[in-house]
Amino acid sequence: MADYVSAPQVGDNLEIILYGYRYRIKGPVRVIMGTQFPAKLVQGDFGKDDNPVISTYSVSDLRGGMGLWRYPVGGGGEDKYWTGENINPLHAGATTLGPLATVVARPGGTTDVVDWITAFNDVTLVAVFSNSLFNYNSSTDAWTASIDTTPGGVTDSVWFNGRQFYAESSAGYSYHTAADATLTDVATPTYPSFVVWDGRLWLMNQSTGVLSVSTTGNAASWTTLAAIPGFPLGGFTFAQLELIIYDDAAGEPIIWCLTNQGPFMYDAGNDKWIRSRMITPYFYRVAAINRFLGTVHRESMYFQYKTNRVYKITMTGGTMLVDDVSVGLPDGLTAIYTGGPIGRFFSLDNKLFGLMVPNDVSGDPVSMVVYNDRGWHPLYTNTVATTSIYAAGIAEVNVGNTVKRLYFNDQDATNTNHLRWIRSHDLFDNPLFSTTRTYAASGNIELSVFDGGYEAQQKVAIACRIKVAGASANETVQIAYRIDRSTGSYTNLGSAITSTTEQTLRFGTNNVGLAFKSIQFRLTLARGATTTLAPKIEYFAMDYIRLPEVRKGFQVTIDASDNAPDGQTPQQQLENLWTAVETSTLGTFAYRDDTGGTRSYLVKVMRPEGVEQTG
Repeated sequence: MADYVSAPQVGDNLEIILYGYRYRIKGPVRVIMGTQFPAKLVQGDFGKDDNPVISTYSVSDLRGGMGLWRYPVGGGGEDKYWTGENINPLHAGATTLGPLATVVARPGGTTDVVDWITAFNDVTLVAVFSNSLFNYNSSTDAWTASIDTTPGGVTDSVWFNGRQFYAESSAGYSYHTAADATLTDVATPTYPSFVVWDGRLWLMNQSTGVLSVSTTGNAASWTTLAAIPGFPLGGFTFAQLELIIYDDAAGEPIIWCLTNQGPFMYDAGNDKWIRSRMITPYFYRVAAINRFLGTVHRESMYFQYKTNRVYKITMTGGTMLVDDVSVGLPDGLTAIYTGGPIGRFFSLDNKLFGLMVPNDVSGDPVSMVVYNDRGWHPLYTNTVATTSIYAAGIAEVNVGNTVKRLYFNDQDATNTNHLRWIRSHDLFDNPLFSTTRTYAASGNIELSVFDGGYEAQQKVAIACRIKVAGASANETVQIAYRIDRSTGSYTNLGSAITSTTEQTLRFGTNNVGLAFKSIQFRLTLARGATTTLAPKIEYFAMDYIRLPEVRKGFQVTIDASDNAPDGQTPQQQLENLWTAVETSTLGTFAYRDDTGGTRSYLVKVMRPEGVEQTG
């Protein structure tokens, strides 16, 4: 135990003081070393190591998504939460760089902000630059001249009756029948949200909360229906209502309206709106920030609430299940992802894509994130300072017969608004088996803080082991670390990995190790000039040793057959020893060492062993 400063004096070598009483002993005091718990030993448990001394922290599967800064205790040996930039961790054992995002040159002479993008057909993209409408042919990588000007900012679009309809922010809607045709403008209803259902075009007037329906979409063809009850909800003058098609309790698709107090369901048979089971507190929606409220992906509807929450709503067997699937769960994200919400959703195959926007705050990045039913992943991040923009949309079009591109709006280093594209199939092919996918120039992963489930315990890091497929002199991975919850810079561990065989990098000068209580790793990936080559991390592991606190223990044999030096009778000695055993606090223990000096400690009597003799 700990040294006791005020040491009582002991008469001779065969005498001790214990809890204030003097005792005679037989033989010397035996000093032993003890730990708080025995060395671990796990046998036959898959995913755990059997070495009683060395422990291993292993990472090979990051599909659980980003957002946890502390290693999950009982996480099965896998660190599945992290954060990063330009990283694709969508395949186990093949974490690599995110896709190459290629800039699309702007239409000649255009300097305006990208307001909207949508796919008009399989190869044509329609883009609106500050109300000026242009067509982009993905096969020829060419823009048309300005086709027309929209009366107001575009906020929604839908294909119906052989026409593309565009909702305007302040002037009704417009439509055209061909990508290069001029627009037909309709002044009312103002500020609509569109949806196609039951062979008709439905429109929600966001200014009044009134639903209308038309069989053609022509002016003066609309039939006015029910209004959202209690509109404007919460008294907010800007409620932002968005129509969407999703299932009712019977599994039949119906019209829903996403609002600033949760979703409403439309009863077409009785022409009335019914509040759903998900009711949110009133919140103010800002058009430039919360421009799109939700989408349907696979069997669920995703609804954005406030500025940073995403809820997954699933109707199953008459039950409405609501899950919080916000970006950054369970603990949140680094500052680079806190600038804004998901401004646009896009469902593609088994992935849900989202475009995170700067939230009208200059200096925050634009990020393309993707959800894989486990968590969100940052495929692309523009780390340069940006001006205030909002998500103009995400759209997919074909390039030839085999290649598809996913387009989205972004900015460059000069804060110029433009488009980028990534190849869609690059997001689904396993990078270990693809030779055609293209990669970003660099990216990084910051793993969560790891403490082995016991942060107060001292540990020593021995070595890191890593295997990188596709590594070379140009395609590299650099390991770096920081310890004990530091938020400062990282320290590189050895040189960048350039070999495809397992590499071992040891800690400390002359491999003496690194003392830590918690540790965080950053893995930086980089490629060379060839865009189709990139490093792929198959696994990463750290070997470390736990250092339980070492304490002193004392073994003595007490002779209670006669009176003690302080006059205790044998019976009193036994009674006092039992009292010491049953006492929960520490007491004084003193004895003489080999040089005649007194040593004194605070101790707890733990294991009484011996014979009690009466008479």
